[in-house]
Amino acid sequence: MAPLQFGKWQVMRPFDSVAILATGTLLPLAERIAEQQNCGLVHMRFLKPMDEELIRNFRERKTKLLVLEESVAAVSSAIALRCEPCSVRAVTVPDCPVTQGTIAQQRERFGMTEQNILQVLTELQSL
Repeated sequence: MAPLQFGKWQVMRPFDSVAILATGTLLPLAERIAEQQNCGLVHMRFLKPMDEELIRNFRERKTKLLVLEESVAAVSSAIALRCEPCSVRAVTVPDCPVTQGTIAQQRERFGMTEQNILQVLTELQSL
């Protein structure tokens, strides 16, 4: 295996019109959904610095992006700014106080479920 290139994201499934961007423990779910929906998948291995070359590629292709992140929407907001005029949607934790709960409860609360992600992806694809 080649060493990781600092700041470069991994394209796990080729993308054209739609891509899911994910990291962390949401990546296996993103892989399953990308396979089912036949859309691109990018593993955001580094969040800082972001992969500016790949972001430029999204912008040039006008790729619709679904960002999955288990933290407050900082990454998806930065991607949306960098990728204008691309349509960007995020499934993330809102920037507000979060009550305690199990991982499953938190994912349900914030729509990080397969059903909700599929719904958001379908809406994004129809734009």
